[in-house]
Amino acid sequence: MENKAYEVGEQGDIPMKEFPQDGDEGQYTDTTVDIIDDGKQIQEDYIGLTREELMEYANKPGWQVARWSIVILLIVGWFAIIAGAIYIMVTTPTCLPWWQTAVFYQVYPRSFKDTDDNGIGDIAGIEEKMDYFEDIGINAVWINSMYKSPQVDHGYDVSDYYELDPLFGDINDLEVVLLSMKQRGMRVILDFIPNHSSEHHAWFNESRKSKDNEYKSHYIWVDGVKGTPPNNWRSVWGGSAWTYDEARGQYYLHQFLKEQPDLNWRNDDVKKEFDRILDFWLKKGVDGFRVSAVQHLLETDDYSQDEPANPDYTGTDPDNDYDALYHNYTKEYAEVHDIVRGWRNGEMDYYSTTGAYRFLTVEAYDDIDVVTSYYGDNGEETNFPHNLNFLDIVDTDGRITGFRVKEMIDSWMINMPDGKHPNFLLSNHDKPRIASRVGQNYTRACHMLLLTLPGSPTIYYGDEIGMERSEERRVGKECRSRWSPYH
Repeated sequence: MENKAYEVGEQGDIPMKEFPQDGDEGQYTDTTVDIIDDGKQIQEDYIGLTREELMEYANKPGWQVARWSIVILLIVGWFAIIAGAIYIMVTTPTCLPWWQTAVFYQVYPRSFKDTDDNGIGDIAGIEEKMDYFEDIGINAVWINSMYKSPQVDHGYDVSDYYELDPLFGDINDLEVVLLSMKQRGMRVILDFIPNHSSEHHAWFNESRKSKDNEYKSHYIWVDGVKGTPPNNWRSVWGGSAWTYDEARGQYYLHQFLKEQPDLNWRNDDVKKEFDRILDFWLKKGVDGFRVSAVQHLLETDDYSQDEPANPDYTGTDPDNDYDALYHNYTKEYAEVHDIVRGWRNGEMDYYSTTGAYRFLTVEAYDDIDVVTSYYGDNGEETNFPHNLNFLDIVDTDGRITGFRVKEMIDSWMINMPDGKHPNFLLSNHDKPRIASRVGQNYTRACHMLLLTLPGSPTIYYGDEIGMERSEERRVGKECRSRWSPYH
C-alpha cells in the first residue's frame, strides 16, 4: 500500500489509517504519517496499543477499583429503584375509600318529602329527590329510623327490626331507593337502634310474661326495694329509669322513655339476634349504619349501686333531672367497645370483603375524649364517631366567633387518634338547625367552612337552603319540610 504524506495546516485532521483498496481485500498495514514541521519532514509510524498493553492498564488497581465501583453503584441503584417502587405500591392507596371522600346528607324521613299528603314524609319522597341529591353533590344519604314502631319516640321505639313502618312505605319501596342510589353511585346509611326496643316488641311481650321463659333475660329486670325502684338511676328524659311491671312483678330498666325498655347486652342471645338484624339489612344492599345511643348499651350489673350527685349541676330540679347525677354506673362501660368491635370485625367486615365496603359510625353525646375513643385503638371499631361536639359551634351566649370556631375544630383534631379520619356537622334531628342558631347571614359561611374542613361533612337536609327549625322538638309535633306539598 502506498504511503501518503500530508501537510499540517488549515486542511483539517490527518488520517491515521487507510482502508484497503480494491484488490487488497482483507489486507491491513500500518500507516506511516509524514508530518511537516517548520519545513522539515518528520516520519513516524502509528501502531496503537497492543492487547497486552491494554490489559496491563486495565489490571492496574486504580482502574479495577473505578470499574467495580461503577458496577456496584449501578446494581445498588437498580435495587433501590425496585424497592422504592414496591414500597410506593404497597403503602400508597390508589384512591381513598368512598366514605372518606363522601358528602353525607341526613334525611329525617318523617318531616322530609311527603308524597301522599298525609302530613308525614315517606320513602317515595326520598326517591323523588334523588336527582336533587345528585345535583348538589351528595355521595351518601343517611336515613333516620323507619323501622316499624308505635311512634312514641318517632321511630326510635322499634317494635320490629325486620319491617318498615307503613307510615313511610315498605321494604319494596326501600329496595327501589337502594337500587336508584347505587345506579347514581350513592350510598345508603340506616339507623341502628340496639340499646332499647319498644314495649310492644314481641321479645318484651314474652319477657314480661314470666321469669322462666326463652326471653326472660332479654331485658334488664330487677326486684324493687320495699316497693320502690332498686336504685336512683335516672332516665335521659327525666325521672326514674325504672318502671314496675305488674305482669312480671319486677322493675325493668329504661334509660329513655318507659315505652323503650333497655335490652340486656350481657345476654348472648341478644347479641346473636342483632347480628342477624345487621345481616338482614346488609343483604338488602345497605352500605352502613349509624348506631344510636351507643354509650348506653351497658350498665353495671350491681343494681344496688346509686349514682352520685353531679357537683357541677346548676339546674332547678335535682330530684328528676338526668344531669343532676354523675352517670358512672350507666354510661360508657369499657365493654361497650367490645360490642362495637364485634360488629366491625363481624358482619361489617364480612360484607366489606365480599362486596362494597360497609361503613359504621356511632352517636355518643359525651366529652370529646370519650367520643373519639370510638375510633378504636387499631381501627377496629368505627370509621369515625359522629362529631356531635361540633354542634356547639355556637357558644352559650348564642354567638359564633372565630375564636369559638377554632376552639371547636382544634378540640376534635387534637383528641382524634393519629391517622384517623375527622368529620364535622352543623345540625341534626336532635338540635336546632344552624340557621335558627346563627341566622341566615352566617348560615352560608358556616356551610362553606363545613365543606372546606378536612374529613367528611354531614349536612342535615334543608340546611343547604337555609331552612329554620320550628319550635317543636322531635318528641312532639313534627315540623313541615319545604320538600312537602305544604311548602
